[in-house]
Amino acid sequence: MNDPGAESFLTGCIEGFSYHERAAGWLFHGWIARSLAEVGPMQIAARFSDRTVPAGAVPTFFERSDVRRFGVGLVLFAQTKERSRGELVSLAIQLGDRTHHLPLRQTVERLPSDQIDVFLRKLLTGAKLVGNSVSVASMINGLTERATEAPTPDNPTPAGKRARRGQATAKGPSSIEKPRIPPEFDEKEYLRQRPEVAEAIAKGHLPNALFHYRLFGARARPDALIVQQPVPGQDDGAELKRRSNSAVVVPKSFGPSNVDVVITSTSGAVFVIGWANDRYAAINQVTVEFENGEVSECPGDRLARFRRADAEAAVGIEQKSHLGFCALLFHETKAGTARLRVAKLIAADGSIAEFPVKARVVGDIELRDLMLGYLSGIEFIGNRNVEAFYALDGYLGQALVQYNRTITQSIVGAATFERFEARPHRFKGSIVVCLYGKPEFQFVQNALFSAGTGAADYEYIYVSNSPELIEVLCKSAEISQRIYGLSVTIVMLPGNAGFGAANNIAASYARSRRILIVNPDVFPMDRAWAVRHDQLVEQTPTDRTKLFGARLFYADGSMMHGGMYLDVDWGVSIAGLEIRRRPMLRVEHYGKGAPRDLREFGGSRPVSAVSGAFMSIDRGWFERLGGFAEDYIFGHYEDADLCLRSLDQGAVTWIHNLDFWHMEGKGSTRMPHHEGASLVNRWLFTREWYNRVVPELLGRVEPSLPTRLQVAS
Repeated sequence: MNDPGAESFLTGCIEGFSYHERAAGWLFHGWIARSLAEVGPMQIAARFSDRTVPAGAVPTFFERSDVRRFGVGLVLFAQTKERSRGELVSLAIQLGDRTHHLPLRQTVERLPSDQIDVFLRKLLTGAKLVGNSVSVASMINGLTERATEAPTPDNPTPAGKRARRGQATAKGPSSIEKPRIPPEFDEKEYLRQRPEVAEAIAKGHLPNALFHYRLFGARARPDALIVQQPVPGQDDGAELKRRSNSAVVVPKSFGPSNVDVVITSTSGAVFVIGWANDRYAAINQVTVEFENGEVSECPGDRLARFRRADAEAAVGIEQKSHLGFCALLFHETKAGTARLRVAKLIAADGSIAEFPVKARVVGDIELRDLMLGYLSGIEFIGNRNVEAFYALDGYLGQALVQYNRTITQSIVGAATFERFEARPHRFKGSIVVCLYGKPEFQFVQNALFSAGTGAADYEYIYVSNSPELIEVLCKSAEISQRIYGLSVTIVMLPGNAGFGAANNIAASYARSRRILIVNPDVFPMDRAWAVRHDQLVEQTPTDRTKLFGARLFYADGSMMHGGMYLDVDWGVSIAGLEIRRRPMLRVEHYGKGAPRDLREFGGSRPVSAVSGAFMSIDRGWFERLGGFAEDYIFGHYEDADLCLRSLDQGAVTWIHNLDFWHMEGKGSTRMPHHEGASLVNRWLFTREWYNRVVPELLGRVEPSLPTRLQVAS
């Protein structure tokens, strides 16, 4: 046990203690934080004025009206023959790999040993046990009964005097009777099947196998689960003889658990959802086995853990717990060539739970959306965003990003395009618009952008992340070309590649040296937008036009966007005994809600980033930066990421007085899987940029060129 003097204190206190002579153990009582009511048997170190007594202890937790709002009653019993007549100075408890102190009340009562039984009856009779309680009263009664019944050569009768035939003594049956052992109990077989009990007896945590049997009962374990492990250098016969009278290591029974759903994709990705009451022997591995004998494994530290209220109710746990889990595994054999047979949960203590499964097979895009939708609805204990970040840290976040990247590459690899134009033209700029879910803004946008002078010098490239819209978009493009004389290109994708990848592939079809990234719900406020844009590009110093944004306004005329800056939220969450603080980057808009004529947000100025709703960027610079990062799922944070990479490579982002309407959020449909993607994207953006922008670029700062942004650690 770690140093019991370490200054780490639990909520609660010890109010009294005593040594039970007949049960041979120390009893401590008081109360403790309700959050610890699920802790099982533990190691303690009781420091007295004359010695320190270490021992294994079992707890009883029960409801106490005086501390009900924040704690539960506690009785600890630690069996040990080591006594002390000194005063109790402190009580240390080992929880996991850390040692904590349970404070002592100002006046701690020491009960006489012969009053303990009466005290426990008064304390616990009618009390509601909670959490992971072992009946300390039953344990003491069992130990007392054993001490009373056990005869010795010098004292054949437990009471110390000869009883008349057929007459029971005050503490047990007739003196000629042997200790009462149930006829069905076989100690050797019991210990053979339960080596953990034998180990506990050897360490002094349990008095004997009969005591464990009486306290917990038992069901015989199948011989198939009792594994003999040969010792190197010995033949099987010698080993079997050596072990004939000793316990062997066997898998223990896994606690209540279930694998609820297994979904596989056509490429071999496997998503597993389930729950397990594994608080005392954590899941060490999740395994799925196929009918052809192949196996996919996910280590326990790669699981995302979260709360499952339904599992808590099923197990009867009142304390909120992270019983739920999900895992993303990858298997080289594609679904359809090998079907899943079984899913296994393997705990750290070797126990195994096995569940026959019939997997649902879906496409990769559908599986991605299902996983993200499930992630958006997960419940955590504590601050949801903080705990979600920690869940993504373990492995799931990076696995989702890589899986999405693979899907994205397959989607853009199948891209095709069709141009609608009267004749080829030399363009000053290429307006790239990414569409998803709603096609109706395309024609309106063409009409409004084409109305001003110079609009014909721009081509319009629409890329669709919704395959079902392709026919409508092509018809609208043909009409726009005929009515307004525009050159319109439709880039067709077989699935949702996300904002970044879709704009990248669309930009590759551009025929100008200037790329304008524009949302479908953005419209010019000034008919001369094209002339104004040309003037900015041609007359403004190059270092101010490599990448710049425009001011955006809501329909009521108030400002929506005057550039973007970075800030950080420090989320605080409590996980067990740990208070965790987690930084989470966010992007804010300058001037949001301000009137259009407010001087503070007028003119040209450098900013940390601009919105992807309108970006104008030199094509060569865009290609040098590698376009938008395609690790972000669907949308959010790609625009800020691009601007920060531009700054890192030597070009500050600017905002200029080029004004557009922005019907924010009206150009696409929001679904649950988009919420899950936003969570992953914020986690990814924070992981990539937090250590590189803090503190220089946090808040409303005017960025300047650094020698190089700090490399992320």
